[in-house]
Amino acid sequence: MQYTAVVKKLKTDLQDSLRLDKTLHILSCEIESAKSSLEELGNEEYLQSDDEDYDEEEERREISTKLKALEKQYDAFPKSVEEVRLVDVERRAKAKLQFLLSRAEDGEAGAQYNIGICYLSDEKGVKKNYARAVEYIRSAADQGYVPAYYELGLRYAYGEGIEKDDIQAAIFLKNAADEGFAAAEYSLGVCHLNGKGVELDIDQAMSLLTRAAKKSFPAAMRSLAQIYEEGGIIPRDFEAAIYWYKQAADANDVDCICTLRKYYETNMNGVQQDDALAFQYALRAAQLGCPCCQLKLSIFLKNEFGIERGLYDDAMRNKAAAIWCARAAAHSNAQAQCNLGWCYHDGDGVAQSYDEAIKWWKLAAENEVAPNAVAMYMTGMGLENGQGIAKDLVAAVSYFRRAAEMGDSAAQLKLGWCYEFGQGIETSVVEAARWYQAAAEQENAEAQNKMALFYEQGIKREDGQVVLAKEHKKAVQYLHAAADSGHASAQGNLGLLYERGSGVTQSDSKAIHYLRLAAEQGDEEALCNLAVSYRRAADSGSPEMEYNLARCYAHGHGVKQDGNLAVHWYKRAALHGFVLAKHDLAVCLEAGFGAEKDLKLAAEWYQQAANDGDENAKRGLPICYQQLADEGDAEAMCFMAMCYENAIGLEQDFDEAAFWYRKAAERGYSKAAIRLVQLNDRRKRDAEISRMTTSVLSKDSNSSAARTTRALGSIQKEPSIPAPISPPAKTWVSGGEWKTGKTRENLTLMFD
Repeated sequence: MQYTAVVKKLKTDLQDSLRLDKTLHILSCEIESAKSSLEELGNEEYLQSDDEDYDEEEERREISTKLKALEKQYDAFPKSVEEVRLVDVERRAKAKLQFLLSRAEDGEAGAQYNIGICYLSDEKGVKKNYARAVEYIRSAADQGYVPAYYELGLRYAYGEGIEKDDIQAAIFLKNAADEGFAAAEYSLGVCHLNGKGVELDIDQAMSLLTRAAKKSFPAAMRSLAQIYEEGGIIPRDFEAAIYWYKQAADANDVDCICTLRKYYETNMNGVQQDDALAFQYALRAAQLGCPCCQLKLSIFLKNEFGIERGLYDDAMRNKAAAIWCARAAAHSNAQAQCNLGWCYHDGDGVAQSYDEAIKWWKLAAENEVAPNAVAMYMTGMGLENGQGIAKDLVAAVSYFRRAAEMGDSAAQLKLGWCYEFGQGIETSVVEAARWYQAAAEQENAEAQNKMALFYEQGIKREDGQVVLAKEHKKAVQYLHAAADSGHASAQGNLGLLYERGSGVTQSDSKAIHYLRLAAEQGDEEALCNLAVSYRRAADSGSPEMEYNLARCYAHGHGVKQDGNLAVHWYKRAALHGFVLAKHDLAVCLEAGFGAEKDLKLAAEWYQQAANDGDENAKRGLPICYQQLADEGDAEAMCFMAMCYENAIGLEQDFDEAAFWYRKAAERGYSKAAIRLVQLNDRRKRDAEISRMTTSVLSKDSNSSAARTTRALGSIQKEPSIPAPISPPAKTWVSGGEWKTGKTRENLTLMFD
């Protein structure tokens, strides 16, 4: 049905447009013809006429008069379908008034009432006139016309066209309400609610409002919902409030639709949060022209709130969000104007344009209803940088000040900065401190850091008068607040205070903690200070600090990269037993970074780190052995096999283990031959265990469980080490002792 109506309207518009074009074309042709006739009058051939009574001047006057009339008609004629309809509306309004006047003169109450409404509504062709409106409405009311009772009551209530009189207003409203006129029931209910023109009577008010609400009068349903929600004059009843809000929403009451959107969005008044319903209510209100919900809908679309994530691509969502934001902005909604400025600034849903961004920010900043502080700040930034608007530092400060006075912390910080450095305004450290303080009180981390520096140094006027005394404790308080917010510079500054013991108890550990936090955020100064702190702590013999200092030299953090010094400090930390240092030292030796490449020594350090539980070292160990084995080192081949056999840094693989044992043995490494025999025995034993277990579990006997237990018990009693080996090998194993730096022997002992 809706589609058919749209098509029908388009056809009508097209037909009207064609008729209009045809009429304009005829007028244009007649005008051109008249102009041609005037031009031909000056032609000699045209002047050679046989008519002795011919008067050229008279004909010229006639044609000129006709031309002026045609041009006047053309200028007055509507040039579009919209103009035609506007003229038609005015014509119809006048015709309607004439028709109603004729009926009113015959004493028809409905006509008298409608004439009054025409004078109230300022229809096209009828000038608004409250006095005339009241005159006609009263005539209709005198005849008992119910809508006239209601309208006359409103005129008395508002004092429009007649002296304001609450009592008379209530009388006429009651006359209409007694006849069941819903609007009058609502208005009279409000009178009883406020005691205007009638006695204050809550019960009567609720009765009248309920009567009107049951007749689907939106204002009555909305009022009932608000009364039940707020309570006070009656007990609160959220269930009843929600019921009437929904009833009013079904009648397209925009305020109630907005309220329900808020409830479902924020889980208010017992309404379970439902993002999808919140989105639907926002869409309904937005389509009905509510600027607040148009703005909210744009935000929902931007954040994928209430809609399935990924349902629409980002470009489509951003474009839709920008469209709804623009509609709200067109209604002078300051927040929407500010948001639209961001859309143009970031190119979200619209073509990026700093000019358009500043235009909308400026509109939001100058909004008469609710000037937007963020928009003021952004307009100031545009003026400061000359982006989207001509550069003007003085004007920028003006906008910063307005936003700062409205409590915007970013603007307060910026205004403080302008005063501190004299940008767009005369330098004043005192004023800078005042605005930094205001921003700091709003937990602006940068402002807190600024105030900390002021308290650390103190502030004096040019004449030497102290404006802000040095207070190390306050400086520390501000730095702690900013550092806890993640402000890198504040973390670095706090680390220095702990390092020096300024305003705090000196603590190298806390100094390093805060310097490290700042360094992790890329603060170059903190990186340098951190390296210095590491060096001081490392010199005192702290293994962890030796390791950290080594990392600084290895990666060039806060110091010039130096592989030799990195290896030096890694080795010191490793010799002090620091596991991570053992691993990193092995990495350096394996790669030849800061020291000559030495895979065997690297393997030893990997092994020590692995023995201490470092998983990365276990993975690094076979890599070294692999490289040595590839170079033909038989001993490394044997250890490579051990890694495969015992899953050290590699997935267990007996075939690979056997392969490397065999290669090592072929190169004359006797221990590998022994290990190969042990591996084969182990594989046979594992196969036998598997066969026995399968056999026991497969037998169907009452004592199968017992036999299984005995069998598994015998298996568990099997020695966990390989079968007896040859006497030389046994002597080598039993006689071995764990020695520092003897990785190969230690590995053999460990595996056996």
